[in-house]
Amino acid sequence: MQRDYAPLPDRLRSATAVLRQVPDFLNMVDAITDAELGQPIREMAVEAYRGMASFYNTGLADASTQCAAIAPDVAAEFDAARETAAAAVADFVQRLQDRRVRPEFAIGRDLYSRMLQVGEGVDTPLLDVLSIGQANLEQNLRRLDEAAALVAPGKSVREVVAQIAGNHPAADALIPETRAMLEDIRQALIDHDIISVPSEERCQVTETPSYMRYAFAAMDSPGGLEEVATEAFYYVTPVEPDWTPRQQEEWLTNFNYHTLQIVSVHEVYPGHYVHNLHNRHGGGLPLINRVATSYAFTEGWAHYTEEMMLETEFGRDNPAL
Repeated sequence: MQRDYAPLPDRLRSATAVLRQVPDFLNMVDAITDAELGQPIREMAVEAYRGMASFYNTGLADASTQCAAIAPDVAAEFDAARETAAAAVADFVQRLQDRRVRPEFAIGRDLYSRMLQVGEGVDTPLLDVLSIGQANLEQNLRRLDEAAALVAPGKSVREVVAQIAGNHPAADALIPETRAMLEDIRQALIDHDIISVPSEERCQVTETPSYMRYAFAAMDSPGGLEEVATEAFYYVTPVEPDWTPRQQEEWLTNFNYHTLQIVSVHEVYPGHYVHNLHNRHGGGLPLINRVATSYAFTEGWAHYTEEMMLETEFGRDNPAL
């Protein structure tokens, strides 16, 4: 609905075809999922699917209203499909809540090894993966101590984090300030000749949809072959209106200006969004590079850019960042 890839009635017809498959899809998920779930997994799934049901019920209503004025029969079919889908999702949430749970989230040695092999082509023995991860953790903790000492000598890491976290946008300024910050980071890429930005397109900074509110922030880019509906969305999750002032303040500390800069580097410039721009505008890239994804490569690039930006004029001599 957000991307104008075709006339609205056509988009609603496509959405209707998808929504009609939701009940069967959820039944399939039930059939292939273990009876017992890790409690953290179950909690996140319940939150996400509740948000999806709400999105079907209310988030798609405007599209239906707009379409009803020009194609009422299409809007009526769309409404029926989304109501059925919302009911199926709500029923699925109840089934999730009725599942047995275990406190841990780990998926186990065999599944984890299989995930690495199938998803990333990694066949490194798990003990070696663990050793590499442990060494990286210890290095990061040492660097954290060093950075904290530069920000506020004599204070603990916890105290320094609290000091940095207290400087954040107000709730109603989160979206506009993030938008302005993106322009500053983009200009830094150009001024310091860090990486080419192959388009004047901009992503839209907007509130995270209800079905993704478990996410802190996220980039929603168009497909690598898209030439028409090139809208891209940088989702930032705001405070919820029913939260107490304390809850809102605690949430906004996550969006302190330094963290917001690093998250924006990861998600937008020069992370995921610039990656997507090069896929779509790079010219001559093999098809496989444009349409296939590797978690290690896509997230690896975005995390690499976080550290890389600290070594440029943008982030150098800024230990708080």
